[in-house]
Order: sequence, then C-alpha cells, then structure tokens
Amino acid sequence: MKATCTMCGKPFLFADERFGDRAEVRVKCPACQAVVTLHRPSPPAPAPPRSAAAASPKAVAPPASSGVLVDTAPPSIPAPPAEASPGREGPDGPPTLRVKRRSLVETGAQDEHMPPMPDGKRVSVAILSGPDSGKVLQCSVSRAVIGRTGSDLPIQDDEISRRHAVVETRDDRYFLKDLRSTNGTFVDERRITEVEIFDRSEFRVGTTTCMLIVAARDEL
Repeated sequence: MKATCTMCGKPFLFADERFGDRAEVRVKCPACQAVVTLHRPSPPAPAPPRSAAAASPKAVAPPASSGVLVDTAPPSIPAPPAEASPGREGPDGPPTLRVKRRSLVETGAQDEHMPPMPDGKRVSVAILSGPDSGKVLQCSVSRAVIGRTGSDLPIQDDEISRRHAVVETRDDRYFLKDLRSTNGTFVDERRITEVEIFDRSEFRVGTTTCMLIVAARDEL
C-alpha cells in the first residue's frame, strides 16, 4: 500500500504483511525520518443490494388507442458517492492512508525504530537569548521537537512555528533539522535544512538563540 507522510508530504510504500496481527505500526518516513503511525487498511464496504423493484422496470399498457407499450419505470438515480474511509481503493490506484504524526511526548513510549538516548549522557538545549532566556530544556527522547507549547522542547517565541525544528540523537552524534518552519532554522546565521551539530554548538529559531549541551549525567 502507499502512505503519505503528513510531515514532509512525500508518499512512500509499505508492505501490508508487515502489519502482522497488529492494527497499527509506527515507522520512520524514508524521506524526512519522521516517526509516523500507519493503520491497517479496512476492507471495502459491500455495495448495497438493489431492490427487486429497481432492478426490473415495469411496462404498463397505455390507453388502447395508442397501440404501443410505454416504459413508465422512474429513471434510475445514481447513488451518492460513498464517504471516503481509510484503506478504500480509489479510481487512481491503491489506497492512500492518512499518516498520523505524533512525537514521543504525545505517544508516551519510545518507538521501536527510534534509537535510544546515549548511556551516561544528558543532552539539553540552553536558551541564550529570546523570551525564554536562561531556561535549559532537557532532551528526554532521541528525537526532540522544538516548537511552541505541546512540543518536546517548548519555547515561548511568537516567531517559532508549532513544530519548528528537531534535535536528533544518533548514537554519539547530534543533528539539527528544520521541520519546514515559516521563519527557518539558522546555524552561524545560515538557514539550514539539516546539519550535524556538536556540544556547545549555537543555533537560532525565531528570535531565540540556543546552545546544544552534552554532559555526563553525574555532572552538575
């Protein structure tokens, strides 16, 4: 089946047999690496049976003077189009599923395809300037979304998108990725799409300047 990632908008293929006996699975979008949830497609609903009266139009005799038979059955009225449902095949190809986009803070569980946080290290984002200057936000998951209230790393900045950027931890490497935000994500005042960052690297989202901090868990 074909699914479409609602984060980057790109379609990708997913084998139906990978569902197994599960109603839904969580996978990474191969294009933008976002974690998405796929739901097993539902079987198409059977077409309603036609009534016997509608199936066979009646022919009745007109007045004897005409000498011909006239079909008086009412014209058939096409049924309204069925409401689209997940998994139903459309006229242009296989079904397209609506992919739910949920961060780990929403699901409350580590996704099986997402790498774990590094052992013995604490990864944080310190806010150097902006409305939330002085705050330190800890990355509790390996894919921490920066945005407004409700994200993994919430920042109260009107110039920041609801889901603005993401800090990804991959083993002992760290990456900053823009989530197609309106005002962009900047490193050294250059707008980036995705870039590797390091301990003490600075970057800007909206009017807020941030710094990545990687430290041992026993450090104060």
